[in-house]
Amino acid sequence: MTPRHWLGSLAVATALVLAGQDRNLLHASNNIPPIEIVSLPIRLAAWDGLAPISTKALRTETAAIWRRSGIDLHWLTSEAADPSLRVLVAPQAVATHGGRAQWTLGELLRFDDQSAIAVVSIAGAQRVVDQSRQSRVFDVGDQRDYRLGVVLGRAVAHEIGHFLLRTDTHATSGLMRATINAREFADVSSPAFGLDEAAQAHLAHLARVPLSQAPLFSYAAR
Repeated sequence: MTPRHWLGSLAVATALVLAGQDRNLLHASNNIPPIEIVSLPIRLAAWDGLAPISTKALRTETAAIWRRSGIDLHWLTSEAADPSLRVLVAPQAVATHGGRAQWTLGELLRFDDQSAIAVVSIAGAQRVVDQSRQSRVFDVGDQRDYRLGVVLGRAVAHEIGHFLLRTDTHATSGLMRATINAREFADVSSPAFGLDEAAQAHLAHLARVPLSQAPLFSYAAR
């Protein structure tokens, strides 16, 4: 397979660079029709050195984010099953943008045969956790591994958003922001990782449309 184009990088900044990020977007507006739960088959390949608690937290966080938006993630275990999306959680950095204050945590790679791979960096997620530790007195062992998994899960959820929406643009709030403060990213209780209303409405309209026939989506300002 040859790559067609890269979509949807997710950057993390040490300083907050976008406004309007305190808005709680866990639930869609009452004006948005409900989405019928649909299943998205995903094959996850994670580096062997990733702690089991991190892998579990990754799956739990990713699934929780998307279930609130009507998508039921199905983590495939059989090699015979055909995934809609492959997710690779790799130890090395994906890419770096913007110097010391900003780095890229994930990328979505599409191919000519309509398949796609979301690549998420463990090294990038570890930088998020390390940067955010300045606000915590104690966070080691299982606590750190769990937090790392949550950060990875949010990054995976973001790339799934690019895949489902078929867009390389970004929102100004919620899950699909391009840049997220490290402290907020690693805050396991943060409510700011829901899908924004524009994307939620788009998915609602596409609930019964095959993914291959879904129109492209674009955020107006990004």
